[in-house]
Amino acid sequence: MRSSTWDALHEQLVRSTQTLRFQKHFEAMRQRRKSLAPFVDPAALLDYLTDPLRALDQEPDKQKREEARAAALDNKDLIYGDLIREEHARTPQSQPATTLITLGLWPGLDSTRSGLLKYFPHEEPELTARLIAQFQRHVAMANLDRMKRVAATLVMNTRRDVRNAREVELSIGGRNLPLENENGEAGAASVEPVEPPDDKEPKLADKIRQAIGADTELVLLVLVEEISIREACDLLELPFETGKKRYQRALKRLRSALEASRD
Repeated sequence: MRSSTWDALHEQLVRSTQTLRFQKHFEAMRQRRKSLAPFVDPAALLDYLTDPLRALDQEPDKQKREEARAAALDNKDLIYGDLIREEHARTPQSQPATTLITLGLWPGLDSTRSGLLKYFPHEEPELTARLIAQFQRHVAMANLDRMKRVAATLVMNTRRDVRNAREVELSIGGRNLPLENENGEAGAASVEPVEPPDDKEPKLADKIRQAIGADTELVLLVLVEEISIREACDLLELPFETGKKRYQRALKRLRSALEASRD
């Protein structure tokens, strides 16, 4: 579902990157940040950040393919980290940083927005406002020392906070909450309390990582963060069908590991 509000915001942000002032400030950031140096202008940087890495799927060797994907995601994390540092500096020359982060992560935000629309029937402009405000809040408060995947963490936390706040509103109003399945389809569900995260998640992540290795992030996004497989694939820049198959195979390995641990 497309939205005039959402699309207009995207167009406005893209136009802002084309101004002489924006490009002048971007050039200043390039001089300060090594990760930005290869990109001659904002458009080149955004082309790179929004590249879904599908070309890597042509690599027949699975190990090489996974190594190349991890390296590409690591490099993007370096770029997002530098842009966040620029935003935190809050100088006039660093003002474009938030815009570039937002546009770079637009595919993930767009997927997140689509998944949250069922919580905001007939209130799409309100969803847009909340989503962008919450996202910019997470950028401003980001602690890079505690982030493994910067891009996925920012989008995932934004989704969680917008959803949780809306669930509270709907529960207070006595309305049913939408029910998500792995394909992001909506139904209806009774309200259940939202439990805050606890300190068990790192230990859970370690156990899952031992069992399924490279697919740990995918499984944690779906099982722990409770997002759809499609959204998780968008965040990890995986083709949906590939990610879905990997998720299903990973679950089988995880179940086998859990059964073996009981023996």
